[in-house]
Amino acid sequence: MRSSSPIVVLSDDWGRWPSSSQHLFRLAARSRDVLWVETLGMRMPRPRLSDLRRTLGKVRSWTGRAPERPWCEVPGRLTRIAPPMHPWFGNPLAASINDRLLARAIRARLDRPPQVVVSVPVAGGVVGRLGESLSVYYRVDDFTLWPGYAARTIAAREALLLQRVDAVVCAGPQLRPASFRGPVLELDHGVDYDHFAAGGVRPPGLPPGPLLLFAGKIDERLDQGLLCGLPGTVVLVGRATVPIDPRLLHLPEVSWDELPAWLAAASVLLLPYRRNAQTASIQPLKLYEYLAAGPPIATTGVPEVVRLAGDLVDVGEGPDGFAGAVRRALARPAHQRSLRRERAAAQRWERRAEALLGFMEELAGDDGRRRTA
Repeated sequence: MRSSSPIVVLSDDWGRWPSSSQHLFRLAARSRDVLWVETLGMRMPRPRLSDLRRTLGKVRSWTGRAPERPWCEVPGRLTRIAPPMHPWFGNPLAASINDRLLARAIRARLDRPPQVVVSVPVAGGVVGRLGESLSVYYRVDDFTLWPGYAARTIAAREALLLQRVDAVVCAGPQLRPASFRGPVLELDHGVDYDHFAAGGVRPPGLPPGPLLLFAGKIDERLDQGLLCGLPGTVVLVGRATVPIDPRLLHLPEVSWDELPAWLAAASVLLLPYRRNAQTASIQPLKLYEYLAAGPPIATTGVPEVVRLAGDLVDVGEGPDGFAGAVRRALARPAHQRSLRRERAAAQRWERRAEALLGFMEELAGDDGRRRTA
């Protein structure tokens, strides 16, 4: 029998951009009441324009307004709240204030004990304050490795969270916390297959010849040095937080609805991630989206990409090696498109949401107590 407890999710800003948490819980909200709590980011504010815009955006969310042009609407059984919080969370006093503010705002929305899922470790101090019947840490990444993030504070808050929660769900084996002795579910990312397999009309103005495309956030993880001199036109589509090499064509971020047509138009889709501690633990959300779109994929040897799709992608390291991977991808026979799509079709978010809710249901049937992993 399915639990009737509401699920409280402490996570990112609903609709700002797609995340695994949003994919999972917009589906979970078909059968469960979900209270989505927007928390702080994990980058300490700095005196720069982008941080000012982000702060103003958070203040705007505290008034109850959703982001402009959200990538998806709020499901009917999901309620979104954005409680005011202290932006400088790097000291114990500020963290304690935020814990109390969050807990009070959440309790005011509850009429029965909830189940709690935390995906932002700096918000984990509310665990144990809500009378919850079950608590889960959804570990989607190792945020201590992200440039500019408050690594020391995140590590301390995550350690506290792991002491308090009943279970952990992690995005792949590389994120399984070594110190945790309770039940763990390894839950790879999924894909909105029907959306990305639909393709669309080729966007106007794209250059002729081989089109080598990366779509997504353009940040420190990308090795732009791998992309110069490739056998085709390299196009980076997305929001950039780092300077773009002038030899590359950068186009603005496109909407969720437009993205499948851009991916389908590519001759090769690119995953040019640097090889470092941060990328050693990431599982790119776009991997299955690329596979569903159909074009061949050239990538560096990111461990999770190789584990999940090493037989379907071309791998190369360094400028010469990556150029070789692109050439091999361009030479792949057309019939392999169906193989890539078949792999993606078996990894739908619906299956991931069902696995997550089943895991939580099993734990709730065990009275939410930790079991030996």
